[in-house]
Amino acid sequence: MSKGSYQKLAEHLEAMPHGYPKTESGVEIRILKKIFTEEEAEVASQMKLVPETAEQVTERLGRDPKKMAEILERMTSKGQLMGMGPAESRMYSAFPFILGIHEFQLARLDKEYVELFEQYLEEAFIEHVGKEAPAQIRVYPVEQAIPNELTVLPFEKVSNMVEKAQSWAVSDCICRKEMKIIGKGCNRTMNNCIAFSPDPHGFDIEYRGARKATKQEVLELLKKAEEEGLVHNSWNVQDDHVFICNCCTCCCAILRGVKMAKSPHMLAKSNYLANIDPETCVACGVCADERCPVGAIESRSEYYEVNQDRCIGCGVCVVTCPSGALSLVRKDEEHIDVPPENMITWTMEKAQKTGRTLEGLI
Repeated sequence: MSKGSYQKLAEHLEAMPHGYPKTESGVEIRILKKIFTEEEAEVASQMKLVPETAEQVTERLGRDPKKMAEILERMTSKGQLMGMGPAESRMYSAFPFILGIHEFQLARLDKEYVELFEQYLEEAFIEHVGKEAPAQIRVYPVEQAIPNELTVLPFEKVSNMVEKAQSWAVSDCICRKEMKIIGKGCNRTMNNCIAFSPDPHGFDIEYRGARKATKQEVLELLKKAEEEGLVHNSWNVQDDHVFICNCCTCCCAILRGVKMAKSPHMLAKSNYLANIDPETCVACGVCADERCPVGAIESRSEYYEVNQDRCIGCGVCVVTCPSGALSLVRKDEEHIDVPPENMITWTMEKAQKTGRTLEGLI
C-alpha cells in the first residue's frame, strides 16, 4: 500500500535535522491534517531545504507551471513553505516543523490545534528533539548584565543582530497566544516577537500577521522584555539571525522543556553564569521567586546561591537585584561554546550528529 500524503510529509519533516518524531497516538499526523490539505501535504513532502524558483519546482515535480506557481504562493501565505524575495522572483523551500511551520500558524490558531500541539510536545517533541547537539535555539544574555570588563563575542549580543538588519517587524508571541487560547496564559507582553531582515524590503510582503517596526522600537521592546524577566532566544548560530524571541517559562515550549530537564540539547545556554555574592545578598528572594526562568537559584537561609548546572546564563535575575549581589560571570575558556557559523553549517552538523542523510532535502 502506498503511503498517504500526510504520512510522507511526516517522514519528510522527520528526515530534517530539526526532527518531527513519530508518536504512538498519531497526533503528529492529526496536526498535519489540521494545517495542510492533501494536495498541499503532497507538495510539501517533496520540497527541499535548498531554495528553488517556482520554475525549478515545477520542472522537478512535473507539474503544470501556472497551477504550481499558484500552489506555492498559497502555501507560502499559509506558512507551509518558506518564501523568500519579491513575488516576481520568489524562491521557495521546505520548512521544518518547529521554528518553521508551527510558528507560521500564528494567525490560524484555534483551540483544537493548540490542544493537538500540546499533546505532541508531551508525547514526543520535548523528549526526543533535543537529544543531540547542536541545539536549535540559544540563550542570548541581557547585555546590561554583563560587566564591561568581560569579553563579549559579536554573536552574543542581540543588539548586534538588530543593528545589522535593514528592516524589522513585530508580531504576537505564538506561545503566549496558545496558552491564552487554552486558559493558561500569563500577563507578559504579547506583541514582542521580533523579526528582521538584511533586505530593506524584507517585510513588504505579509509575515505572520506582523507589523513593520523601526530599529529603535525593536530595541525598546528588547529592553522592556528584559524588565519583564523574559529570556532572549534565537537560532544557535553565529550569523544569519532573523528573529529574537522573548520567552517566559510558563508559555514557551522550549523553556518548559528545559525546566523539565528532558532534553539536554533543547536549548544552548549562553557563555555566562549568574553569580551571587553571599556577603551582599539580602535574601529577599526576588531572583528565585520572580526572575529565574529555570529554577536555578536556591535558598541557603541567609543568602541565595546559583545552581550552575541549571543556570542558562540569561541574566534576567541580575538587572533587578536590589542589593547588587547578582552578576554575570563568563565561563572558563574550556567551557566557552561557539555555535555553528550559520544555518547551513548548523544543518550539516546536526544531520551528522543525528545520522540523517538529508536525502531528498538538498
